Amino acid sequence: MKLLRLIGKNALRNPRRSVLTILSITVSIFLVSTLQAILRQFDSVAEGSDSSHLRVITRHAVSLAHDLPVAHKARIAALP
Repeated sequence: MKLLRLIGKNALRNPRRSVLTILSITVSIFLVSTLQAILRQFDSVAEGSDSSHLRVITRHAVSLAHDLPVAHKARIAALP
């Protein structure tokens, strides 16, 4: 019982810090659960669709502005 009383006293000693700590933990749990739900939804959409609906997303090693070369189009189209 002494430990719970000590925790309660120290938590209420600085109420602003306690509220900010609880608020930050709440926001971080909300963000993690929301991002997990979004990722699960993306995975379920990808699994439920035909493979013809899936898209190949590429990113250039140097910049996001560089696209995939047009010369690779035929090689990609030949993939199963």
